Order: sequence, then C-alpha cells, then structure tokens
Amino acid sequence: MTHALPQATLSFRGVTVHRDPGDTPVLRDLSFAVAPNERVALLGLNGSGKTTLFAAAAGLLPHEGEIHIDGQRLTRRSCQALRRRMGFVFNVPEDQLLFPTAVDDVAFGARRLGQSDAQSRDRASALLHELGMRDAQNVPLHHLSHGQKQRVALAGALIGDPALLLLDEPSAGLDPPGKRLLCAQLTQCDAAMLIATHDLDFAARICTRFLMLDGGRIAHDTALADDIRQRWQW
Repeated sequence: MTHALPQATLSFRGVTVHRDPGDTPVLRDLSFAVAPNERVALLGLNGSGKTTLFAAAAGLLPHEGEIHIDGQRLTRRSCQALRRRMGFVFNVPEDQLLFPTAVDDVAFGARRLGQSDAQSRDRASALLHELGMRDAQNVPLHHLSHGQKQRVALAGALIGDPALLLLDEPSAGLDPPGKRLLCAQLTQCDAAMLIATHDLDFAARICTRFLMLDGGRIAHDTALADDIRQRWQW
C-alpha cells in the first residue's frame, strides 16, 4: 500500500478517470502533488481534462489510482470528511450562492461546521470585511456585481479554513481592477491552491508553478509562466 508524501496537500498517483465505463479515459495515469501553501495553475485547452480533474479531486467521479487530500486517501467512506478540508469557487459564482444576502450565504458554511448562528454571522461578517465587502454584506445578492459575487463565493470557500482551494476560472468576467483585487486576496490566503484557468497573465501574478494538461496527462510542469506561454503560441 502506498501513502501520500506528508508534505502534499493534494496528490494524484496514477489516476485514471472515465466519464462512463468503457469510454476513452479523460484522465490517464495522472500523477502530481500540490504542497501546503503552494499556488499551482492548471492550464490546458478546452477538453484537456481540467474540469474532470477537479471533479475527481472532490470525489464526484470514480477513479482508478490514488488521490490523497491533506495526507488521507480519498475513498467513498472518507469523501464527505475530506470535502470539509476543501474550498471550491466555481466558474459561475451564482451556481454556489444560495441565500438572499452575502452574510447569510457565507454564514451557512460556518453553521454546517457546527458553529452557532451568532458565531457564524460574526465570522462571515469579519471575513467579508477582509475581502472588501463590508458595505455590501447585507445587500441582496442579485444586486451585486460579478466581482462582488466572486468575493462572496471566495468567502464561502474560506469560512472553514480549508487546507486546499480548488478554483475554477476565478478571473473569468472580471475587469482589470477586479483581477488585481482577486490576486491580492488569493496571495494572502494560506491554503494550497489549484487554479484552473485560461488566463495565463492572471495565473502568472499569483502562481509559482504551472501544469499544462493535454489529452488527460500532464504535458508540462514548470515554475516559469513563459514556458507555458511559448507552448501556447502554436
């Protein structure tokens, strides 16, 4: 039996994923690891397997091989507990915002972890304040801009102090000031991050490592964004 390296917050070891039994695998014998506090960009063309990789890491798709989260193997039995160590930000923030206001939505995550209503709201309010949402936390969500909704979604992902953040196209739809603010917020987070994105300029501002997926495999693993930029100029 193999074990994840103790320093890895997320590790894939020989992971293969099929969308449907008998289909060509979307991920093929995939192996990589993300260390604590490491910010890793996951890049690739549409159909390269980024979304499938995120789904597998969250335990939403069956897989062959081994996935470890914070040192524990992801299985059907451990999946629920391990999800509590992860935070997610979807490409479309509206897909994960469920309550009328920002503070209500973020507080729900704290209540799920067993905190009282008062504790949950206090923690949610403080976190939204840190993310520049102090004056908008009681505004109806449908009145917020895309960038503000992104920050609410990020607050909801951070409320449980996750060891790992999985961010799916977090800069999509943001204007340059919004991207700068998001970069500042993410660089202050202590969690390990895997950031799926097509925005290499955004990734280069916050990530220290770049993985390129191609055909369900890691085609390139580098600390230099320019290496990826050159490969993408085909």
